[in-house]
Amino acid sequence: MAVIFIYTIQHAFSGGRTDAQAEAVFKESQELSKALDFFYNDQGRFPSAFEFTESSDKNILKVYTEHFPPKQVRSQTCTESFRYERMTPKSYKLLVCISARVEGLVRGWNTLLVVK
Repeated sequence: MAVIFIYTIQHAFSGGRTDAQAEAVFKESQELSKALDFFYNDQGRFPSAFEFTESSDKNILKVYTEHFPPKQVRSQTCTESFRYERMTPKSYKLLVCISARVEGLVRGWNTLLVVK
């Protein structure tokens, strides 16, 4: 009985951590989408893949969000949280991997496609 109780507590904590990680990645994806929209409004284009991944102090995306580059949260479901692909200067695809269902997104990879 003690073993079952300990397992239940461990499972509850890991489930809570998974939910919190998923919520954090979801919120960061929303912030990142807003930053990309601000970038587009100022620059007339979305950033290149290089601009998205460049983490130096000279990276122009840091002007639009303080959380750049986005934090990669690793879990059993996801080895990374975000993948960005600029399809054209006026469109991009942001793949977001979350470790639990949140806000209508499924566990695993979700795709946000933006076309202006």
